[in-house]
Amino acid sequence: MATDTTSLTEKKDTEKNDTGATGETDTPRGKKSAAARTAPVARRKQAKRPSATRDSKTVGHNTDTDTDTDTSSDVAPERGRPRALIISAVSLLFVILIGVVGFFAYQFLSDDDASSAAAPSTAEAIDTAKDYAIKLSSFDYRDLNKNRAAIAAMSTPEFAAKYSQMVTDLTQIVTDGKGEATATVSHAAAEQVSATDATVMLFVDQQARNVVAPTGKTQAYRMVVKLKNSNGHWLVDDIQTK
Repeated sequence: MATDTTSLTEKKDTEKNDTGATGETDTPRGKKSAAARTAPVARRKQAKRPSATRDSKTVGHNTDTDTDTDTSSDVAPERGRPRALIISAVSLLFVILIGVVGFFAYQFLSDDDASSAAAPSTAEAIDTAKDYAIKLSSFDYRDLNKNRAAIAAMSTPEFAAKYSQMVTDLTQIVTDGKGEATATVSHAAAEQVSATDATVMLFVDQQARNVVAPTGKTQAYRMVVKLKNSNGHWLVDDIQTK
């Protein structure tokens, strides 16, 4: 019986060893068999994955390309539009500025030309003052009204009224004294001239005679003649004799 029991025990041990040699997880050989069994499945999965991966990469690449293209086409106008608007605004302001400057320059030049055309010259002021002084200082008791109309026409209305009153007051004295006089201007110069008024300094020499001085005598006067611009012509507005 002992021999049989021993043989049975050895047989079981041998079966255990055989089972371990063919097992899937206990021995290296078992691991190799498991790998061998799962290899075909893994290879089939890997064979499918690259195509999916390539497709996804390809699709992703195309999507990125489309996205980049669309983005660039959308962003470029958005970036260019504000710049174009700024350039247009600056150009418009420049045109407006030129128009404004041109308008005011035209107005200034027109006003200047108009004032120049309306304002008589300094030479005209001097000539008017000289002519007026000669007519005023020259008289003849036989015709005291000889220069009266011309002097009134060369005066402002206010000063013409003053001159007319002076002639009225002196008429009797000059007539009784048989007074006669002629005058010349030895020097004339403009002290101040503007578009509206002028002041002229005169040195007048008067040669007069009357019943008191029948041979006559020369009298020098200094006159300050003030003139006003009236429609482009100088009119005498006041005279001061010294």
